[in-house]
Amino acid sequence: MSGFAVDTRELRGAAGSVRAEVAGLVGSPTLRYRADPVRLGHEGLGAALAGFDDAARVGIAALAADASEFARRLDETAAAYAEADAEAARRSDEHG
Repeated sequence: MSGFAVDTRELRGAAGSVRAEVAGLVGSPTLRYRADPVRLGHEGLGAALAGFDDAARVGIAALAADASEFARRLDETAAAYAEADAEAARRSDEHG
C-alpha cells in the first residue's frame, strides 16, 4: 500500500456543495428582479445601473458555468478513484 488515499465521499460532497452554492446564487432574488432605470429619475444613473446590472448578470452566469464545470470534474475524479480502488481490490482478490 502506498499510503495514498482519496475519500471519494468528500469529493462528491464538495461537488454537491458547489452545486448548492451555484443554485443559491442563480436563484438569488437580486437576479430575479431588475430595477427600472426610468423610475430612478435620472437618465445617467438609470443607464449606469442598467449597464452594471447587465455586466453583473454576465459575470454571474460565467461564474455559475465555471463552478458547475468544477463540480462535474470533482464527480468525475471521485468516479475515477472509485474505479481504480475497485480494480485494485479485484486484482488483490485474484492474487490472494
